[in-house]
Amino acid sequence: MKKNVSILLLLMFMNQHFIHAQEHTIYAIQQMDIEHHPMNIGKLKGQQIVVVNFLANTPNDIPFQLFFSLDTLYQQTKHAFQVILLPEKDNSPMLTDSALNHILSDMLHLPFTISASVSKYNLYDTTKNSLVRWLNNSADNRHFENEYNHADYKIYILNNKGELLSAFYEHPQINTIQLLKNIFIPNKRNDHN
Repeated sequence: MKKNVSILLLLMFMNQHFIHAQEHTIYAIQQMDIEHHPMNIGKLKGQQIVVVNFLANTPNDIPFQLFFSLDTLYQQTKHAFQVILLPEKDNSPMLTDSALNHILSDMLHLPFTISASVSKYNLYDTTKNSLVRWLNNSADNRHFENEYNHADYKIYILNNKGELLSAFYEHPQINTIQLLKNIFIPNKRNDHN
């Protein structure tokens, strides 16, 4: 009985930070880029996709360390993934979309696409943004809302079929970079038994 309770508690803890596959694929999404032109997510087929939703009101909001780490991982994994950036802003951001694009283009050496920014005030209004709606169309995601509101970034991992595998947010108990390394650079097992 104790073993079953322990397993249940472990699953509940894991589910607090991860969600799993949904029915539809990201390739069916109609999304706008930062210039409000249609964004062809379908061109990313064949690669794993990382969607990063982050605060972008000022340059200080940008999670530079995360992006530097993603850049390094991209080089180490021999181009195993591509990135969609989903900036979140309030009603009077100091950082424009074009300035954000300029900053990140100078900094990143991996293929990334910047989506049209999302208002933090309607982030969970599923009528406002098709990508956000797709990322949050599962009842399992609902419990993320409060935690997400206090996080500097959220990361969604998709497989090469465009299906959502997992999602997590910045959290002191989660080593984001190590987690991403485990996903994109699986540890080689030494079987000497």
